[in-house]
Amino acid sequence: MRFQTCPNIIAEEGRICLTRIRWERGIVGYGGYSAKLSVSLCFDWRDLWVGLFVKRRHHGFYAWLCLLPCLPIRISYQRAYGGIFP
Repeated sequence: MRFQTCPNIIAEEGRICLTRIRWERGIVGYGGYSAKLSVSLCFDWRDLWVGLFVKRRHHGFYAWLCLLPCLPIRISYQRAYGGIFP
Protein backbone atom coordinates (compact mmCIF):
# COMPACT_ATOMS: atom_id res chain seq x y z
CA MET A 1 0.00 0.00 0.00
CA ARG A 2 1.37 3.43 -0.96
CA PHE A 3 0.19 6.85 0.24
CA GLN A 4 0.71 10.34 -1.13
CA THR A 5 0.80 12.61 1.89
CA CYS A 6 1.67 16.03 0.46
CA PRO A 7 -0.73 17.76 -1.95
CA ASN A 8 0.28 18.42 -5.54
CA ILE A 9 -1.16 20.80 -8.11
CA ILE A 10 -2.44 19.44 -11.43
CA ALA A 11 -2.73 22.72 -13.34
CA GLU A 12 -4.04 21.34 -16.65
CA GLU A 13 -7.07 19.86 -14.86
CA GLY A 14 -7.51 22.79 -12.44
CA ARG A 15 -7.29 20.76 -9.25
CA ILE A 16 -5.16 20.05 -6.21
CA CYS A 17 -4.74 16.37 -5.42
CA LEU A 18 -4.90 16.15 -1.63
CA THR A 19 -4.13 12.44 -1.27
CA ARG A 20 -3.73 9.25 -3.28
CA ILE A 21 -3.81 5.71 -1.96
CA ARG A 22 -2.66 2.81 -4.17
CA TRP A 23 -2.72 -0.91 -3.42
CA GLU A 24 -2.53 -4.33 -5.08
CA ARG A 25 -4.73 -7.30 -4.33
CA GLY A 26 -3.40 -10.73 -5.22
CA ILE A 27 -1.01 -11.10 -8.14
CA VAL A 28 -1.80 -8.43 -10.73
CA GLY A 29 -2.58 -10.05 -14.08
CA TYR A 30 -3.30 -13.46 -12.55
CA GLY A 31 -6.69 -12.83 -10.95
CA GLY A 32 -5.53 -9.90 -8.82
CA TYR A 33 -5.83 -6.19 -9.46
CA SER A 34 -4.28 -2.81 -8.75
CA ALA A 35 -6.47 -0.05 -7.28
CA LYS A 36 -6.18 3.70 -6.70
CA LEU A 37 -8.30 6.07 -4.60
CA SER A 38 -7.66 9.81 -4.86
CA VAL A 39 -9.26 12.88 -3.29
CA SER A 40 -8.87 16.25 -5.03
CA LEU A 41 -10.10 19.78 -4.58
CA CYS A 42 -11.24 21.22 -7.94
CA PHE A 43 -11.57 24.84 -9.02
CA ASP A 44 -14.30 25.06 -11.65
CA TRP A 45 -15.87 28.51 -11.87
CA ARG A 46 -18.63 27.45 -14.29
CA ASP A 47 -20.23 24.92 -11.91
CA LEU A 48 -22.77 26.71 -9.72
CA TRP A 49 -24.38 23.74 -7.99
CA VAL A 50 -24.42 22.14 -4.55
CA GLY A 51 -24.78 18.38 -4.11
CA LEU A 52 -23.31 15.07 -5.22
CA PHE A 53 -22.72 13.84 -8.78
CA VAL A 54 -21.44 10.32 -9.52
CA LYS A 55 -20.10 9.12 -12.87
CA ARG A 56 -19.48 5.39 -13.15
CA ARG A 57 -16.54 4.14 -15.16
CA HIS A 58 -15.74 0.68 -16.51
CA HIS A 59 -13.65 -0.29 -13.46
CA GLY A 60 -14.39 2.43 -10.91
CA PHE A 61 -16.14 5.77 -10.50
CA TYR A 62 -15.73 9.53 -10.14
CA ALA A 63 -17.79 11.38 -7.52
CA TRP A 64 -17.97 15.15 -7.12
CA LEU A 65 -19.20 16.45 -3.77
CA CYS A 66 -19.92 20.16 -3.92
CA LEU A 67 -20.62 21.79 -0.55
CA LEU A 68 -19.66 25.28 -1.77
CA PRO A 69 -20.53 26.44 -5.31
CA CYS A 70 -17.57 26.34 -7.74
CA LEU A 71 -15.42 24.31 -5.29
CA PRO A 72 -16.20 20.59 -5.65
CA ILE A 73 -14.28 17.76 -4.00
CA ARG A 74 -13.51 14.98 -6.49
CA ILE A 75 -13.24 11.40 -5.27
CA SER A 76 -11.87 8.93 -7.81
CA TYR A 77 -11.65 5.14 -7.51
CA GLN A 78 -10.08 3.06 -10.29
CA ARG A 79 -9.08 -0.59 -10.69
CA ALA A 80 -6.70 -2.11 -13.23
CA TYR A 81 -6.74 -5.85 -13.81
CA GLY A 82 -3.86 -5.96 -16.28
CA GLY A 83 -1.30 -3.58 -14.83
CA ILE A 84 -0.16 -1.57 -11.86
CA PHE A 85 -0.88 2.15 -11.42
CA PRO A 86 2.29 4.27 -11.46
